[in-house]
Amino acid sequence: MMIFITIILATARFIILYYCFVWRRIKVLREEAAVAVRVQETTEIVKFPVKRIENFVKETGIDKETIICPICCDEIKRCQNLVYLPCNVQHVYHPTCIKMWLSKHDYCPLCKTELFDVLS
Repeated sequence: MMIFITIILATARFIILYYCFVWRRIKVLREEAAVAVRVQETTEIVKFPVKRIENFVKETGIDKETIICPICCDEIKRCQNLVYLPCNVQHVYHPTCIKMWLSKHDYCPLCKTELFDVLS
C-alpha cells in the first residue's frame, strides 16, 4: 500500500512540474513573437521588431543597465525581449507593455510621433 501511495505522489509531482514547464515555455514563446498591432482604421497589421536585450545592446551600443520600459517603469532585464519603435531606436519597451499601449493609442509614448504615419 505504501508503494502505491509513493507512486501516486511521484506521478502527481511529475505532472505538476511538467505543466509548470509547459506554461513557462508558452509564456516565453508569446513574448518572442513579433508585436503585431492592428491599425484602427484598416485591417492592416503592423509588426514591430522584437529583439533580445543582449543583441540590441551589441547593435546600438546603449548601456543595458539604463534600459527601462517607460510604460511600466520597470527595468528590461537580462535575457528579456524588447521592442523598439521606428520613430527612435532608443524608444524601447517590453513587448506586452507596448502591445497594450498601441491597442489604445497610435503614437509613441515618449515622443508622441504618430507611428502609422512614420510607417507609411
